[in-house]
Amino acid sequence: MSELKSDSFLPVELVFNPNWWHKTAGMPFDESFYLDAETRMQNDVIMRRVLYEKYGELGLGEADPQPRPVIGSMHVAGGFIIPALLGASIRFAADAAPQPEPVHWTTGQIEAFEIPDWRNLWPMKQLIADMDALEAKYGYVIGDLNTDGLLNAAYHFYGQDLFADFYHAPDRVKRFLSIIGELITDVAGYIHSRTRSYSIAVNRLAERLTPTPFLHANCSVQMISPKSYRELQLPIEQKMAEKLAPFGIHHCGDNLHRVAHEYAKLPLAYVEAGWGSDIVKVRAALPDVFLNLRLSPIRMLQCTPSEIAEDTEKLLRAAAPLDKADLPVADRRNMIYLGTVITYGRGSAVVVATGMQTQLGQIADYDHGSGTSIAFTSLNVLLDVQLGEIGQIDVLLVPIDGTYTMSQEEMVQVIDQIGPAVVIPMHYFGAERLGRFLGLMGERWQVEMAASPVLPLSRATLPWRKVIVLPGR
Repeated sequence: MSELKSDSFLPVELVFNPNWWHKTAGMPFDESFYLDAETRMQNDVIMRRVLYEKYGELGLGEADPQPRPVIGSMHVAGGFIIPALLGASIRFAADAAPQPEPVHWTTGQIEAFEIPDWRNLWPMKQLIADMDALEAKYGYVIGDLNTDGLLNAAYHFYGQDLFADFYHAPDRVKRFLSIIGELITDVAGYIHSRTRSYSIAVNRLAERLTPTPFLHANCSVQMISPKSYRELQLPIEQKMAEKLAPFGIHHCGDNLHRVAHEYAKLPLAYVEAGWGSDIVKVRAALPDVFLNLRLSPIRMLQCTPSEIAEDTEKLLRAAAPLDKADLPVADRRNMIYLGTVITYGRGSAVVVATGMQTQLGQIADYDHGSGTSIAFTSLNVLLDVQLGEIGQIDVLLVPIDGTYTMSQEEMVQVIDQIGPAVVIPMHYFGAERLGRFLGLMGERWQVEMAASPVLPLSRATLPWRKVIVLPGR
């Protein structure tokens, strides 16, 4: 199983549906949006610019976006490719995602079904020609296509009898799903060979993960029992996962916890958890999987910001450890706080270096062969130079997770160098890490377990060498 790395500690992604884009930018989601190369590139530029104009302060969009050779939209989903290759008509609309029209094959057609020559069928034949032309002009192609999921695609052709046949004709269902699985695997693998990504068109977050995962859309799994999933779909997904790695699941239903123990039998790197799922149970069943936590779009429209913040906090607490979770958080306006678990409030920060003057910048400069000599690379050594600029520090808030900043032993060294009167530990995600940190601080420091998160302090009455643990994390 591949381990995914994100571009920030807690990546945040906002996705706007076609209705929003149509109302905001006047953009029609007709066939040309998806299948005309020039229109696709023009719309990509418009979407990046609109995001910057609307939400640039949140880090979205680009001030001066340039055309790029996209083969699939990097901003919205559109899972029509697999049904189209199987012969379904696609209904396009100005303000909605494309929808495959139901076909309802006969039993004979289902039993005679074989994998099609998809490279020579609409729309892949046209998209492959687009990729060839874009690569010839730009030297590369980016983006990908939403390859949907087994049950999602099967239902368009099998109809409601699909679910009854899980019990009445399981062999027929398994064969049908297996062939669709082969088709999805082949198409997704081909797209990845051209663009190096699988599923940005399923969820934009995929673009921010390394390596980019394949996401199998299991929207309809909530409609079958865990037993049916285990017997008929799981073996097919296990075969798909052998070729499409890292393998991820898009489960937008509210019952992920019911099937999570079956998902655990996959070499799973990533799971999207639908709103309403019991995240505590999901995390217990999938302890090492990167969780994408989804807020309810209905509640985001109807509830107050404080209620959404409460929803967010509950999800984050349930999903610990947070190094394997992400969630759309509403109130992150200052770039200083991106990559932290701060979701609300005001604060001040001391910037001691920027760009190539930071430690990472110096290391990057060194790694790229500039010949720059780095005398020090650990923060506790660099602080000797910086302390004179910062001045006396009375109260020091220290992240003691031991992973994302520095080890707990190094943090204790930093505390000793700074010499604050009060230390407030944070970012520790549990009693075990807190206890280890307090043990490292030793008997030289008093420890107070505060009952309230509000801590009035003044320089005149500051205690000396005290660790104050506030409620929370």
